[in-house]
Amino acid sequence: MAKSNIFNVQELGKGMNFASYNDKFICIDNFNQKDEPKIASHPMIYNSKYNCRVTVMQGCLHLKINGAEVKVKSNDHLLITPCTQVEIISSRCKLFCILVQGHILDDVAAAISDSQAKASCFIFKHYHFTTDQIAQAAADYDKVKKVVEYQTNIFKEAALRARLTILLVHIQSYETAPTTSEIVAFSDCIQKVIFFHFIDLLQKNYLKERTVTFYASSIGLTQKQLSGITRVYAGSTASKMIDQYVAYCIILQLYKNKDNIKTISTMFNFSTQSFFGRYFKRVIGVSPRDYIRLYSKKLSI
Repeated sequence: MAKSNIFNVQELGKGMNFASYNDKFICIDNFNQKDEPKIASHPMIYNSKYNCRVTVMQGCLHLKINGAEVKVKSNDHLLITPCTQVEIISSRCKLFCILVQGHILDDVAAAISDSQAKASCFIFKHYHFTTDQIAQAAADYDKVKKVVEYQTNIFKEAALRARLTILLVHIQSYETAPTTSEIVAFSDCIQKVIFFHFIDLLQKNYLKERTVTFYASSIGLTQKQLSGITRVYAGSTASKMIDQYVAYCIILQLYKNKDNIKTISTMFNFSTQSFFGRYFKRVIGVSPRDYIRLYSKKLSI
């Protein structure tokens, strides 16, 4: 049974509970294991589309995520994003896990403004909760699981979304600071996702935003991390890519408004026409007026 498109849950050991709603939402736990809770080791699993939240109530779960070893202990909570490779090294723990993808998550994320619930650029975030917080999360999870397992009427999806919202609202309120640094040794797949996300943001915001800080923080990276990825895919720093793209867009406007540099300066939200001229000269090598003079024939095409 490979319903989750990630693994065969039966391979994880006896007593594992599994419930799914159209593969858009999956919940897994080992609450019914009578002996010492244990999950079998498992080779590399590629997670292509699920946001996976693993909560350990007792014991320790030893994982390897995109090559980085992670130990999730009692009262720890782990958020794993899509485009990751996960390997279970060893486990003697009591845990529950939810995997969410598709429109259910989008609706919930919009309702609670949970940016972390959506696919992002990090591989995982690792949190430590109090005993009371873990107990509350477990109670919320149990109610979600009951909807998935037992409710069969036309309101099932609405009920699931409501219960899931409550669970994520509580978890989000607990997520104050990761217990460990976020892993930033991105896989090739996730670097590519980040790069094209950066390009998309640049195309949408270039008229107002020209700092690496804005784009890096919008994605959830440091400036150094973003520039490291742009070097791989464009051979240039993020700062140079921003400047070159903005300058290219300015040149396109010079074709249309070659006699009105002030209009272009205002269009690109420069504080003064003088600052606009200095910016353009720094990137292109000549002032806008000199550019028009040097390339007047081409600009007249």
